[in-house]
Amino acid sequence: MNTPDHADLLIRQALVYDGSGSDPAVQDVAVRQGRIVAVGTDLSHTAMHEIDASGLALMPGIIDSHTHFDAQITWDAHVRPSPAMGVTTAVIGNCGFTIAPCRPKDRELTMRNLTQVEGMSLEVLQQGIDWGFETFPEYLAMLKRKGCVINVAAYIGHSSVRTWVMVTKPINALPPKPKFKRWLTSCAMPWLQVPWGLPPAPVLRTTAKAACPCHRAWPATKK
Repeated sequence: MNTPDHADLLIRQALVYDGSGSDPAVQDVAVRQGRIVAVGTDLSHTAMHEIDASGLALMPGIIDSHTHFDAQITWDAHVRPSPAMGVTTAVIGNCGFTIAPCRPKDRELTMRNLTQVEGMSLEVLQQGIDWGFETFPEYLAMLKRKGCVINVAAYIGHSSVRTWVMVTKPINALPPKPKFKRWLTSCAMPWLQVPWGLPPAPVLRTTAKAACPCHRAWPATKK
């Protein structure tokens, strides 16, 4: 059946918070082909699947615009505990920290950087991260193969890109033109794979505890 009043999913008697700021109301919600097609009281729609949501709240999924799931998502497709809190989209790669791009020889450096922001020990990261990638597009492709229970939007971080290009150069060093071009290429190519872009990263610092540089932004040039 494929009539205007037929839906794939019909949720009945839910307390609907529509995200507009209006007071919630008990309503039905009809969904067809992944889109909401009707919201109202006592909808006449039929559906392949029907849920009685009496006593439950229904609302748009939360977009968590600042997370640090870059490592965890490689071993935990549920990115716990976000879904339990109503999150349906998570943005990763914030603060300039990501784990891609990353060469095998830079993995230890990258993990030590992450210990400063992830709230995870180095041992957990060493045991948990799936390093089935080197470039940023390879990282995105791996995440797609693994699947995730929520939507993911990914930044490409300054820290990883700078480490990829500058390798062992001092953190305060300005990149020579050839390396700066490589940096641009490293960023431009992943953008073709539809990450969100580069996250804001106004702070440049070295973490003594991690004994490694956190390349979060290019130093300002002198006039």
